[in-house]
Amino acid sequence: MSAIDTKFYQKKKQNFLYGSIWVLFFVCIGTGALYWYNLHIQDKVQKSQQDLEQIENSLVKLQNEKDLRIYKIYNSNSELIHRKSCNSKIVSFITHLKKNMGKYGFNTTWFSFDGTSITTDLSAPSAPESLSYQKIQRFLWQYKDEATALFSPQYVSDFSGYDRINFTQNFTLNNRFYEECKPQQ
Repeated sequence: MSAIDTKFYQKKKQNFLYGSIWVLFFVCIGTGALYWYNLHIQDKVQKSQQDLEQIENSLVKLQNEKDLRIYKIYNSNSELIHRKSCNSKIVSFITHLKKNMGKYGFNTTWFSFDGTSITTDLSAPSAPESLSYQKIQRFLWQYKDEATALFSPQYVSDFSGYDRINFTQNFTLNNRFYEECKPQQ
């Protein structure tokens, strides 16, 4: 029988052993490095959590301050407050209407305001210097062009009477009013 050369197999076995040892060595070094990195990250996370708790505590203290709560309430409702203050100018609307309706010779008997438009019942009595329909015509042509006009008159859809004309007039708030009451940015 012939002898089999086993040196070849022993060399392979030895190479496999050294390769396995190197792989084990790199795995151990990698595991140690990852373990150290994990400890480092856990410390950073813990420190960040402590900082976050301090900030949250400071925020709770600030939120409990009276002036800051008042400002927060005002700030969240400022648009509503501004809109309501603009809509609360009804006294100035009535004064303006009285003054201008007197200027054109009208009598007002009723007034309604819905936030964007005004409706009023007017009557125009005839006078020796002008007929009632001429007063209405002059009002519709001249009032909208006045610099002090707060309203834009709409068309008169119906009227009644001959010597004294009664009609309902709708006005919408004009752009000048909206510029004054535009929400502040």
